[in-house]
Amino acid sequence: SGKSELAISWARKSGAEIVCVDSMTLYRGFDLGTAKPGPAIRAEIPHHLLDLLDPSEDASAGWWFDLARQTIQSILGEGKKAILVGGTALYFQLLFHGMAQAPPRSDVIRRRLEEEALAEGPLEFHKRLAEKDPTAAKRIHPNDSRRLVRALEVLELTGETITKFQAQWGREVPEGPEGDERWVWLAWPRNLLRERIALRSREMIQGGWMEEVRDLKARYGEWGKTASQAVGYCQLMDVVHGKLSLPEAERKIIEGTCQVAKRQETWFRSMSMLTPLICPMGQEGG
Repeated sequence: SGKSELAISWARKSGAEIVCVDSMTLYRGFDLGTAKPGPAIRAEIPHHLLDLLDPSEDASAGWWFDLARQTIQSILGEGKKAILVGGTALYFQLLFHGMAQAPPRSDVIRRRLEEEALAEGPLEFHKRLAEKDPTAAKRIHPNDSRRLVRALEVLELTGETITKFQAQWGREVPEGPEGDERWVWLAWPRNLLRERIALRSREMIQGGWMEEVRDLKARYGEWGKTASQAVGYCQLMDVVHGKLSLPEAERKIIEGTCQVAKRQETWFRSMSMLTPLICPMGQEGG
């Protein structure tokens, strides 16, 4: 949507360092599909929270939040500015509101729910959550099995909805000591955003995205749940496994990315501390 180019431009002008707020740029080798900055840019401007995990590893929101806080405090402690850029709305929610007391977990219940999700299919499984926690069901897409399972796991373990736990988040993040914090999101007209998504998806495939996925499969084997649900990467992995043709995968990537963008917009519009920057503004890139 142009956020990476905008962040780089601001960093050059201010001498700031960039903190990536994205659940997929955490993964080593997830480069083309995440529009990860190249070596030259990263040599010029320090980037944080990139390339921390192998695709076989999973990342929890709590783990990321703790690491992000330490990173931001370290940058500010050196007298520098930090630019936070990315599209994972949950991570921004954590930064604004803090981490709720984490509900308990049960490997046994989670594995059973995962098996039930496969047996029932995404729409039927999503209906189970909609009946018990309609607020969470509105936020969670039927294809997001990981979050559906977690919401139902919390409900079964505690008798309380995950929505109630998330409501424990505290006050919004305060302004910095000089009152110079600014929080913005890039607001594109839907038709233009879809055109950009389609164009960039095709360009990334033509630029070697399929080869990147094959290389990742050869290097790391099977991926963990988080990495294997990444839009674009999961569809191209289906091509590797013979489940989709490349044209079918391209169409699904565009559709899936548009769905993600729509959910991001919903999240960002709900965050009162964020100001929309109306696009286009001339940015190119992710």
